[in-house]
Amino acid sequence: MDTDKDKIMEEAELVKMAFDQLPVGIEVFDKQGKQIHVNKKDMEIFGVETSKDMLGLNIFDDQAFCTEVRERIKEEDKLSMWSAYNFDNVRNLYKSTKSGEFRLYTRFGRLKDEKGDLAGYVMVNVDKDREALVDGARWGYKVDELLEAKAKAENADRLKSEYLANMTHEIRTPLNAIVGFSDVLNSGEFDVSSEERLEYLEAIHKNTDLLCRLMCDLLDFSQIETDRLVLHRDKFCVEDVCEEVYNQNLANVPAEICFEYDFPDGGPTYLFTDKARFKQIITNLLNNAIKYTRKGKIRISFDRVGEMVKVVVADTGCGIDKSMHENIFERFFKVDNYKQGAGLGLPICKRLVEHMGGEIGVESALDEGAKFWFTVPLMK
Repeated sequence: MDTDKDKIMEEAELVKMAFDQLPVGIEVFDKQGKQIHVNKKDMEIFGVETSKDMLGLNIFDDQAFCTEVRERIKEEDKLSMWSAYNFDNVRNLYKSTKSGEFRLYTRFGRLKDEKGDLAGYVMVNVDKDREALVDGARWGYKVDELLEAKAKAENADRLKSEYLANMTHEIRTPLNAIVGFSDVLNSGEFDVSSEERLEYLEAIHKNTDLLCRLMCDLLDFSQIETDRLVLHRDKFCVEDVCEEVYNQNLANVPAEICFEYDFPDGGPTYLFTDKARFKQIITNLLNNAIKYTRKGKIRISFDRVGEMVKVVVADTGCGIDKSMHENIFERFFKVDNYKQGAGLGLPICKRLVEHMGGEIGVESALDEGAKFWFTVPLMK
């Protein structure tokens, strides 16, 4: 008999040890809501020196929780919540060494006996600085990490909303111009000179081109984000592609800007990658240079650096503050929100370069121009 008694006491002691050493606060209440057990972690969370200060308290009198929550504890089998726990609200309930307010995760549960009848309640409390049992089943989550994940999710949702608003504006702007100028030309109600007609047609052409580029960026970005981007690799000459980009954009560069290109000596340089995507990267970087440069110079160049080809698009435009360098290749990020564009050009360039096995970067300072560069492995 003594052996059985010793075994029971040993098991009870083990259960008590486990209860006290759990990395979460545990409070147990009888079915009237009176507190009958509390573990050491819970006392630590609430700044209580002895369990006697908490035992006997009624969960339904706890002013730290609003009336609605206290009623829901009675009615729902499981209930979880984040709260700003304020010690000033519970001064009349128990003694605490803590004051002020802190962020608390709490999970309530109804305890039932073998017949399924209510036997009591359990409350699990998690402070933000410990590893804890969060969700009643998973160990090892840090509340800080959960808060960070929540913040990231909220930020992603905010970015999505901003993106949709921005895209609506970006699409509407060229569409309005196209429709407006087309109406003027077709209505016959306005006396339009030949010179004005050419101006309007040029505006229609410019905005149609802008809309097409916007749609292409959206499609490219969608392919990249859903991992459906396929590179069609082939051998091509870097000089030929750079010269092609230069010639196709001569008319797009304002007359007051000196537009030039520079290639290394030593014969043609060949790559084995997607020619169209390689050209797209240079074109995107060039479009940015044109957008942010009013006077001075824009230059396309490349050189062989070890086993890589390094392409550079440099300008003498407004430059980019160094604080923005870290975010410049992030999706939807724009240096100037008043400039047209969806903030997808540079993120697309970055993903394409990475798919090709290279790197991309920027060297710039405010009012000192910008130098965008990227590398692609040489053909072996």
